[in-house]
Amino acid sequence: MNLCTFLSRWGIPCLVVGGGYNLLVRDGGFKGVAISLEDFSHLEYTFTNCIRAGAGVDNRILSAFAAESGLGGLEFLTGIPGKLGGALAMNAGAADMQLWTGWKRSFPCAWWHHKEEKRSM
Repeated sequence: MNLCTFLSRWGIPCLVVGGGYNLLVRDGGFKGVAISLEDFSHLEYTFTNCIRAGAGVDNRILSAFAAESGLGGLEFLTGIPGKLGGALAMNAGAADMQLWTGWKRSFPCAWWHHKEEKRSM
């Protein structure tokens, strides 16, 4: 069970916040729990053609890390402010490329993990 599911059972609103780039909060504030993804910024090259990235990784950093690892397809993320979690949630895109399209093409291993060769940032 995730935290937001647990809180909703108690009637407590939950708001997940990445970098807060597109966040507007009214003067009265938010009456609930705000969860920051700031510490979910782990980024590593796990093995051939696979990057493991947390939802709190900055899009520009991910784009540069992929390029430095010899992987293309995510260059368009350089111009999109924000974090990976938000970009995935809204299928962010630029230059006729969307994140889900670029991600699947560049990283076919994106949804599973293998503990071989690692290079952390």
